[in-house]
Amino acid sequence: MKVVDQILFKMPQDRELQFPAMSVLQAFVNGYNLKMKINDTSPNHDAEFELWYNTDLFEDDWRFFKAIGLKLDHEPQLLTQVDMMVDFSWERVKNYLTGRHLCEIYGALVGVESRPIPDILRIKPCAPKPFHWMVLADAWEFVQDMEQDASLRIFGIYAMQQHLLSLKDGECTGLIGHASWQTYLAASMGLPVIEIIPADRPITLLSKFTNRAYRVVVDCEFTKLRTMVQRAIYNLEFLCTKVANAEAQQSLKAAVEPSQEQSLA
Repeated sequence: MKVVDQILFKMPQDRELQFPAMSVLQAFVNGYNLKMKINDTSPNHDAEFELWYNTDLFEDDWRFFKAIGLKLDHEPQLLTQVDMMVDFSWERVKNYLTGRHLCEIYGALVGVESRPIPDILRIKPCAPKPFHWMVLADAWEFVQDMEQDASLRIFGIYAMQQHLLSLKDGECTGLIGHASWQTYLAASMGLPVIEIIPADRPITLLSKFTNRAYRVVVDCEFTKLRTMVQRAIYNLEFLCTKVANAEAQQSLKAAVEPSQEQSLA
C-alpha cells in the first residue's frame, strides 16, 4: 500500500521569521520517513509513505536558502492536490506568543521538535587576535569609538548577505547588529553574534542560544546600550580565545601521542 501526503506550507514573508520556519520545515521533511514508519498502522506494517510538499515562498527566497546550504532530504514539488495546509504565517501564530520560541509554535503545528537554527553551512570564526568584527550599519554608533585590539568593518544590510556567503573559516570573528535575518544567518552559521533586539520583543521569541557564542542585548538608552554591546564584545573575544587555545592544545596532543607510540615501538 502506498500513501502519498501532499502538504502545502504557507510561509512567513519576513525573512527573519523564515529562519525558524525553515528550521521546522527541515525537521519535518528530513524526519518524515522515520516518523511515518514508526506510526505505520497498516495491517502488515508495510505501507510505503511518500511526501510531496511545496511552499508559497518566492523564488528569490528559495535561492537564498539553497545558497546558504539548507539540507532537505526531499525537494519541494508541484502538488496535484492539497491534503493539508500548514500555516506558518505571522498572522496565524502572532496570537500564540506565550513566552515560547517561534520554533516551538511552528513545531506544534506539524508535530516535530527542531532547533531554533536550521542546519546550513558553518563557518569557523577567527581567534585569537587579531579579531575582525562585522558591524551592520545600524549598530556602528555603538562600537566606532572603542579602544580594542580588533578591526571593525561596517556593512550595509544588503552588502552583508554577499559577504557572509563568501566567508571562509577564520576570516571574521562575528557580527554585531540589530535583530534581522542577517544576525539570524550569522548565528545559524555558527559565528559569534551580538544581537540588539527591540525592547518590546520577548528575548525567547527568536533567540539563538543553541549557538553558545550568541549574545542578546535589549534596546535601551544609548550609553547603557553601548556599554552592554562593548561588554558582549569582550566576553565573546575571551570565549573565542579560550576555544582556540583548547583546540590548539588538542591538536598538539593528537600530534604528540603518535610520535610517542612510535618511539616506544
